[in-house]
Amino acid sequence: MNSFKAIKQVNQIENLLNAAGLGDLVSVTIESALNNRDKKVPHMVARWTTTDLGVNEAKTAFAYNKATAERFEELNRYFSADLFAMGITQRGDFIKATHAQRTEALKATIHPAKFKLLTTKC
Repeated sequence: MNSFKAIKQVNQIENLLNAAGLGDLVSVTIESALNNRDKKVPHMVARWTTTDLGVNEAKTAFAYNKATAERFEELNRYFSADLFAMGITQRGDFIKATHAQRTEALKATIHPAKFKLLTTKC
């Protein structure tokens, strides 16, 4: 894939993320990474802040920590900007949620794609 097509893909993904209200929360870049044949090739990379189950600093108990989620996909003829963005936008409410809301969802074993933000109307 040439650089013009790659930039076109980035723009398409950013438009889809903006439409879902995630434009300011998810960064999209193109980076060089190894593929499954150990060849360094361009990959589409998306990063956002999430909550992860880990261990506390003293390593004595489990804790819910802020983390960075990443989604990588090789830019080749099989790449689809729509599918790449869909993998992120289906977790849109989880990405938009606060750390406390994400922690409660994980404690309740709610998958990030199934999480729904509760909106209150006044």
